[in-house]
Amino acid sequence: MGSKLLSVLIGFLLGTACTPQSSLTNLSKDTSLTIDSNISPDPVAVNIIAPYKIQLDREMGTIIGKATSRLEKQLKESSLGNLVADIIFGSGATYYQKPIDFSIVSLNEMNSALEKGPIRKSDIYELMPNEHKLCILELNSIQLQELLEYQVNKENLSFGNAVLVVKGKRPLKLFIGGQPFNKEQTYTLAVSDFLANGGGGMDFLKHAKSIQKLEVTIRDLIFDYMAAQQQAGESIEASIEGRIKILP
Repeated sequence: MGSKLLSVLIGFLLGTACTPQSSLTNLSKDTSLTIDSNISPDPVAVNIIAPYKIQLDREMGTIIGKATSRLEKQLKESSLGNLVADIIFGSGATYYQKPIDFSIVSLNEMNSALEKGPIRKSDIYELMPNEHKLCILELNSIQLQELLEYQVNKENLSFGNAVLVVKGKRPLKLFIGGQPFNKEQTYTLAVSDFLANGGGGMDFLKHAKSIQKLEVTIRDLIFDYMAAQQQAGESIEASIEGRIKILP
């Protein structure tokens, strides 16, 4: 459960007094419920929740990494998008236990930037608040072409281990793992189940040759990467590298 969602739940419980008068009969007469600063916290709820809130605040405040610069999302290519796409590609292969050709992440899946300096656990929950799971798709040339055309029109995908060259409003070249795209072969794509299920208007991904859903969230992949970097004494770095090249 994300820190924001849990905070809302805690706030609701603290602000709603449980009294005998709040019966189902009364609620059936008027289902509207206004929650504001005028409602006093229920002391019983406060005592029940207090130890859990302390534990949650301590856990969410844990520093799990340090960013050397502000990582933000933007159309075409972004530092934050490159970071998350690389994590999905690298850490995803560890869980899949087979090579992966490339990865994508949508700007719609990332809620916030990562500021320069310490990165706390709560920052990752705010970045990736949803429980999106890792999926591995096998795409043929037709589905891959649809993916490239989607990117040219939307410009909201970030690529891991791939470079797309765009001329005007059409995909010109694609390099996967440094090699030119081969129409005669299929490629494995690491992506969230949200996109694999057609989220963000990517219905064509539902027709992939194969779809394998793994029991690990994209957020957990990020946690794994942060832990490994911290253990190695490395900072969190990402930049715009020209993974999306726009030709006149």
